[in-house]
Amino acid sequence: MEDLDTAALGLIRLQEIYKLDPEDITKGTPFSEDEAFYLGKVAYQQKKFQHAFQWFLYSLKMLNDPESLHSIQSVSRQQLLEYLGSSAYHFGSPSVTTDSNKLLLHLDKIMQFVKTERNLLKLFSGYIDAEKENLNFLKSDLQTLKLLSDSQNPERTMSNPVDAYRLIRRLREDWLSVLQFTQISHYKDYQEWLHSETPKFPSEEDLEGAALGLLRLQEIYKFYPEDIAKETPLSKDEAFYVGKVAYQQKKFQQAFHWFLYSLKMLNHPEFVLSIQGITKQRLLLYLGYSAKQFGSLSVAADFYRQLQYLDPTNEEIRNELNEINRTSQPNITSQPDINTLNATHSSNSYEALCRGDADQRTSRRQRMLSCRYSTGGGNPRLILAPLKEEIEWDKPRIVRYHDMISDKEIEILKNLSRPYLSRSQTGLGTVSNIRISQSVFLKVDNIVVVRVNQRIADATGLSMETAEPLLVQNYGTGGRYEPHYDAGDDQNERIATFLIYMSDVEIGGATVFPKAGVALQPKKGSAVFWYNLHKNGDLDFRTEHAGCPVLRGNKWVANKWIHEFGQEFTRPCSLSKGSKKHITLQEM
Repeated sequence: MEDLDTAALGLIRLQEIYKLDPEDITKGTPFSEDEAFYLGKVAYQQKKFQHAFQWFLYSLKMLNDPESLHSIQSVSRQQLLEYLGSSAYHFGSPSVTTDSNKLLLHLDKIMQFVKTERNLLKLFSGYIDAEKENLNFLKSDLQTLKLLSDSQNPERTMSNPVDAYRLIRRLREDWLSVLQFTQISHYKDYQEWLHSETPKFPSEEDLEGAALGLLRLQEIYKFYPEDIAKETPLSKDEAFYVGKVAYQQKKFQQAFHWFLYSLKMLNHPEFVLSIQGITKQRLLLYLGYSAKQFGSLSVAADFYRQLQYLDPTNEEIRNELNEINRTSQPNITSQPDINTLNATHSSNSYEALCRGDADQRTSRRQRMLSCRYSTGGGNPRLILAPLKEEIEWDKPRIVRYHDMISDKEIEILKNLSRPYLSRSQTGLGTVSNIRISQSVFLKVDNIVVVRVNQRIADATGLSMETAEPLLVQNYGTGGRYEPHYDAGDDQNERIATFLIYMSDVEIGGATVFPKAGVALQPKKGSAVFWYNLHKNGDLDFRTEHAGCPVLRGNKWVANKWIHEFGQEFTRPCSLSKGSKKHITLQEM
């Protein structure tokens, strides 16, 4: 035992002298959760509480990672959380102590859903072995769900909106049906899991939100269902549900295309498996309804006639056809084309910029802009480590700072935010479909938040005295923020915005300025800065901006809104909108 303690103390000394994280020490040879836990206990006994905290946190990470190295013994999650809280308390971080018990209870919803499905697959397989009645039916369902599931690749599920939607719908529809069918079971483990644990099942709101996310992507990027489901085809039932949500939202053209895609899947059932089954008659009915509501009466009549052929006695369809025949003949050539999704004409529009349809003049103008190392006008903190500054646009002036925040700081900000993320509100203080994200304001009680605020002050040359707390936001599937201004006409308005990108985004998620015709792509670790107000205090209307929907990936940003009060000497007011003679610190 003494030899083991000595070996553990040797690693802790390395950590202490070279300032290494457990991940650095175990980079070539990962530790199991028990090995890391033992190191944490030794550090804790030596009253090295910060080192102990880091080893307990590493142990917790390995415990949660199904692909990591596991040992025969196994430390429990409860033990780790208790030691984490106690280590943080003794180190003098009471807020971390409070958060430790919540750390895993507020993981991203999609990750929880993946875990739920993994457990369900395992338990459902055991249920079939225990049950003898209806065995063939149950086995058939199990095979279907296994083929549909991608529980071994949660990162793909989180970053792909189609996979996320399919997972949520599967849990909401298929798995709940299975649970109802199998609720009287002799399989002990199955019953214990259902009654002792609270499975993370999505709500109806989660399912509808995932479908709306697909519709937003379709609307902004002018995608057909075949484009969205190119890599991950949807079943007829999955597509039908998206179409129903579009129909309820009165997006009749989008609904029509989803019902058409569902019909295609119905006619080719080998494409995608499905437990439930939408009928051809119901699809034809919804196709006719959608086309009629959109104004394409001749298309509606075609589908009604197909339905009438299948059900000649349907009086409702006969009446629909008679009504269309009476009203569509005089203006049949002026009916809108429901088959073609038309793009917005203006190249500077929000949607066009999100699609990447940049004006050639805008591209040429952007290439003429410059980049440099900046010391913020001689700021002592930036003399030895100048900022990497790139001018993204000139009117309005938009600056990007590269390598503004490290990966480690980003992870700390994310971990601080996750337990408290809630649906973002608009400037009116209400939840709206204009802004689809989760966010939280971080108080200045963490050294990383303090450092980031100081770095923003150094970069901009502005006072943070009246600035708002750092706002961390997460935009998931289809997340966006439609065109808006950060400032209004109140006293002490938001004079400037500093936006930090805390993740790369595979596709979508750009920050666009429709009136200027500029699109800025998220780049992890970089930040963009602009003034919302002219020097005379008037709103600069060119700063209207928007966050494009995330097509694939997970977008994390942090906002710092800087207010007018306290900037009297760093950015003096002017009677005119701007002054060529006055140069602020960040423009030097």
